[in-house]
Amino acid sequence: MRCDIMLPQLKEIKQSKLTIDAFKGLCHKENVPIGAFYDMKNMACDDYPVLSTRGHRGLGDRLEDASGLTAGEEVYWVRNDELVYTGGSVRLPLDGVERKLVVMGAFLYVFPDKVYIDTKDFSLHHMEREYVCPEGYTMALFKVPFDFDFESCCHKGAMTVNPNLLLQTTGSTYYKLGDIGVSVKKNPASLYQCTAIKEFDENGKKVENPATVWTEIDNYALALAVFDSDGSNVEIDGFKEGDHIELSGITGEYEPLNGMHKILKTGQRLHGTYMSTGGNYLDCSVLVIDGQVENDVYRYIGPNHYDTGPVACEGLTLARKTPAMEYITAYQNRLWGCNSAINEVYCCVLGDPTNWRSYEDMSTAAYSASVGVHGAFTGACTYNGSILFFKEDALFKIYGTRPQNFTMTTLSCRGVEKGSDKSLVTINERLYYKSRDGICIYNGDVPYLISDSLGSGLYYGAVAGTYRDKYYVSLSYGETGGDRALFVYDTVKGLWTKEDGVPVREFVNSREELYFIADGRVYSVSGVNDLTAQENVLEEEGAFKWFAETGDLYEWSADKKFISKLQLRMEVCGALNVELAQDGEEWEKVYRVTAQEKRTVFIPIIPKRCDYLRLRLSGQGDFKLYTIGLTMEKGSEL
Repeated sequence: MRCDIMLPQLKEIKQSKLTIDAFKGLCHKENVPIGAFYDMKNMACDDYPVLSTRGHRGLGDRLEDASGLTAGEEVYWVRNDELVYTGGSVRLPLDGVERKLVVMGAFLYVFPDKVYIDTKDFSLHHMEREYVCPEGYTMALFKVPFDFDFESCCHKGAMTVNPNLLLQTTGSTYYKLGDIGVSVKKNPASLYQCTAIKEFDENGKKVENPATVWTEIDNYALALAVFDSDGSNVEIDGFKEGDHIELSGITGEYEPLNGMHKILKTGQRLHGTYMSTGGNYLDCSVLVIDGQVENDVYRYIGPNHYDTGPVACEGLTLARKTPAMEYITAYQNRLWGCNSAINEVYCCVLGDPTNWRSYEDMSTAAYSASVGVHGAFTGACTYNGSILFFKEDALFKIYGTRPQNFTMTTLSCRGVEKGSDKSLVTINERLYYKSRDGICIYNGDVPYLISDSLGSGLYYGAVAGTYRDKYYVSLSYGETGGDRALFVYDTVKGLWTKEDGVPVREFVNSREELYFIADGRVYSVSGVNDLTAQENVLEEEGAFKWFAETGDLYEWSADKKFISKLQLRMEVCGALNVELAQDGEEWEKVYRVTAQEKRTVFIPIIPKRCDYLRLRLSGQGDFKLYTIGLTMEKGSEL
């Protein structure tokens, strides 16, 4: 008997496999591309497409409360208001202020202290100089030619003898060409200079007593001398030839002298007194400045028909000033800076950062300009032959070769975020910095964002450095700003990775190495080597913790499914944990392995239907991930 029985037919379960063999760094977003990771710690893309842990850092000296890190021939920093260098320190003038250090040539400039340090002998010098005359002090003024030569012109009282009398005096060889004299019978006194000596008469015969010819000089400078209450000349030091100084506090008929003046000569001795027939002279230390007066004061010490007394000068102030600047950068032997209070930018005299007010028509002169955009400055740097100043919504570019052709252009764009001025770093001819919207690149055109992979979280307070085509940036996040995260952008691969939460305060490059200060000590990013040994980085950190967490896997399928097989091709030196989180549930540890050479392992898991799952790899020690293989069995919509 034949019986046809129809048995139920089982449908073959559909399977699919996902293989990931290229890992694309960090993408902290809702929708994470295959191969990228939603979150990570202490990972790197150095071996791309392989995912690996970062290199071991070098651990250096303890640097408690250190800041202001910078480098020239060596690394310098500020601690307890002292500039520290290998083998010593220099006490800085101000107390408890945040410093900005700028290296230019052999000098290290410190702001807001406004001092500079010669790195050859670590001597400290002040950029500013101010001298104020105390009560009882007096001032004397002498007219002198602009090309005045102290050594050849100032002898035997020629400064004050009446040249009108000298013209009638025989034996004029007492004087020589170039000598100067003043006629104090006039008010203001007239300045004369010996321009000829008549040694021959009309017949060409040499005379026994030649006469001296004196010519009045209209274009003159002023020699300024100061005397104390005892009548002794006071030497005013700290100024130099070429300084532009501001005179203030002068009252009375000499008040027009208040203002800016250039020092033509300084530190010389001027014979400024002549006593009737006694031949006594008074040595005066003077500053020769450009300036004109309607009257003259000369210093005499005895009864004389031409005597005139000195002028009281209590409160007279001579000052060479440096602008208050928030952000400073160096370029082509000049310092550049900006001031938000008056919305101005400045540069110093070429090769002389002690002078900022010399606006002569010279290629070496100083420069200043007002900025027409409101708001505070947020940063400054040198980039591609130009000086850049930033506000949060604007960029100001200054280019040119001398003040006469300096040109400033303004670009309304994403500028540097307030508090992120230390994020400005140039890598491979491109400028990177933190704006309010994220990390930007500027290549001379318009800045654009590159930090979309970091997500929409609020980051601020960026501090950055560079090492081998990488942009290292430490960012604050959270409402209080107490949390920090160190991100790394590979500028060649275009990939972001995330290291740890080390609270970096400063980065600096020195001798092809990147150093940073965090947790009260100095680190190097590449471990211990000959370069780091020079900065007392002699120890390498041991095994550190790490993790890498994927985004939602298989989320493109709306049906229920489960993972039937998980394969990892990897290399472990230390320990590895494998965890799964399905449909947003808690992490479940499914596998653990210790040291293992490069190989493929099969991770046994208990199948559970879900919409999506996440994979988290974590451990301690070195790790490399070559491939992730996931086999999925698809279910129904139920």
